[in-house]
Formats: sequence, structure tokens, C-alpha cells
Amino acid sequence: MCRDCRSLEPTQEFSLCPQCVHTRKLALLNVGRTAGTTPEVGEDLADETVQDGTSEPKSVLDYLPSIKSILLSPTRFFSAMHSTDNLRHAITFALVFGVIGALFTLAWAPLMPQTDASLLEAQELSGLSRTMVVLALMVLLPIASALEVLLYTGGIHLMMRWVTPNRGRFVTTLKVVCYAMASKVLMAVPMAGQILTLVFFVSVLMIGVRVVYRLPFNKSLIAVGVPILVVASLGLASLGG
Repeated sequence: MCRDCRSLEPTQEFSLCPQCVHTRKLALLNVGRTAGTTPEVGEDLADETVQDGTSEPKSVLDYLPSIKSILLSPTRFFSAMHSTDNLRHAITFALVFGVIGALFTLAWAPLMPQTDASLLEAQELSGLSRTMVVLALMVLLPIASALEVLLYTGGIHLMMRWVTPNRGRFVTTLKVVCYAMASKVLMAVPMAGQILTLVFFVSVLMIGVRVVYRLPFNKSLIAVGVPILVVASLGLASLGG
């Protein structure tokens, strides 16, 4: 329930109270704007559609304001995210940075002996040149990113149905997972990229789920933590096999 006007019912799925937004015309964060043009509080938004970064980017650099907001101010970002906004933008965002993260992983492969050995093994088994193996992996990266997003979304959605049956919506959870993929840019950091990415990915997911569904910390921890542990266990099992 909204602490200001008390108009928001606990079962309604809004990250911000619509009554307060319309009455006071608060300026929500529009991550699709260029840096430095964030609207001031109190700006009239009557003739403007509030979005969560859904303006069409012309290059990867246009995503930088979104990345900065997600990684450094996730609470503010997800407070301005509405489940009715452009889902296509969120999915595109996830695929772009999922691929970028995987490309950085391949780029740093020579620094990781185990990863490099796996690549060489795949080359020997396939009978293809190393270049062809890399190209094949690059073609499959968007598919792998999409599967990763769906896997986490499905797991979190199932846990949400358990911890708070009346609040979990698949589309909303999907958008949270998609924007959490911004953490993949941290794969650009040599050696420490995987650890940084994991820490930020889990943190952003927990904050996103907690904010959009207004959950206490313990429930958001369960909703996000259990799927993460399951996926990690499956990954370790596949590596061990």
C-alpha cells in the first residue's frame, strides 16, 4: 500500500503508486534518454510516455545510460519499470549483452587454460578449423543467451508462485531478468570478469524482484537464490561429466 496516499492495494502489481504518479506528476526515470537529460522531479509528463529505456537505440553505446542505471542504481531503475512497457526492447537488450558477454569470454580464453583447452577439444572432435569453431559458437550465442534468460525467468517465476502466489507475473519477471543481463558487460574485465558478473547479476536480480513485486528481503532471496543455485549445480554437474 502506498505510504503517501494509501491507494495502492497489496495485490496490484505496480512498482510505483499510479495515484501518486498521476496526481503529483512525478518524473520517472527514462533510461532511454541520453546521459544528463534525466527529467527533474515535478516535470510535467502528461504529454510524454514514460518508458524503461524503450527508445530504439542506434548503437550499443546508446545502451550506456541504461547499463549505468541498472548496475549503479538498480532500485531506481526497477521502480520506474512497468510491466506494460516495450517487451521487445528488454529482450533485445538481453540478447545484445548476452552475446557481448560471451564474446568477451572467448576473447579472454587464451588467458584461461581450461577454457582454451575446451575450445581446442571441440575443434578436434568436429574436424573444423579453430576459426570455424569460433564462428559456429558466435552463431549460437544469441540462442544460448535466450535460453539462459528463459531458464532464469522460468525458475524465478515458479518460485514467485510459491512465495507470493498473487504477485508473480511471467512478463514482469522476464523483463527483470533481461535487464539484469547488463551485468554481462563486466565480462570485459580480464580474469575477474566472471566473478564480477555473477555478483552483479544476482544482486540486480534480487533488487529487481524485490522492487517490482514489493517483497521483503527473505522472499526475494528465496525467489532468486534457489533458481541460481539450481542452475549453478547443473552447470557444475555438466562440467564434471
